[in-house]
Amino acid sequence: MTIGKKRFQCFGAALGLTLGVSFIALNGIGDLAGTNDRVVKVTAKKLLLSSDIDADVTAILAAERGVLLRAYMKDRATMEQYNQDFQTKAASAKKKLDEFATLAETAEDRRLVEEIGGALEIIRQGHGELWSQATSDQIEASTETYKTKTNPAIKQVVKAADAFTTQGGAELL
Repeated sequence: MTIGKKRFQCFGAALGLTLGVSFIALNGIGDLAGTNDRVVKVTAKKLLLSSDIDADVTAILAAERGVLLRAYMKDRATMEQYNQDFQTKAASAKKKLDEFATLAETAEDRRLVEEIGGALEIIRQGHGELWSQATSDQIEASTETYKTKTNPAIKQVVKAADAFTTQGGAELL
């Protein structure tokens, strides 16, 4: 075999390896674009919704405490305002949870949606009781309802939302 043939074979092998590595790199970049789209369109959206639900539930907690405080002060007008704040934030949290449910892909996501949804329903029922008791000057009973029904459910929602935020943040890394 002559030196020219050997050089031609080496050039062919190098060209083949270059084309093979290029093909693998292009496939990897194409997969990266799909993964990036999923992160932006799904994971980041779920994280945003989760933190928004957490913020709404925190506002619900503030409204519940406001109703109780104003009930002790016998300030009916401000109680009404806190009740309206509660209704607004509860509806907002429910809407965001419904949107989150459409993005849920895993069994863990669906479990979190069910857990938060159940807790939000307990919060709404507890608030109905608390509101009824507070408006009829049964302040001690409304405080007990807050302690035994509403507040534990709020803590459950915050815990679940924080768990998802931690899990979702790990996905982004």
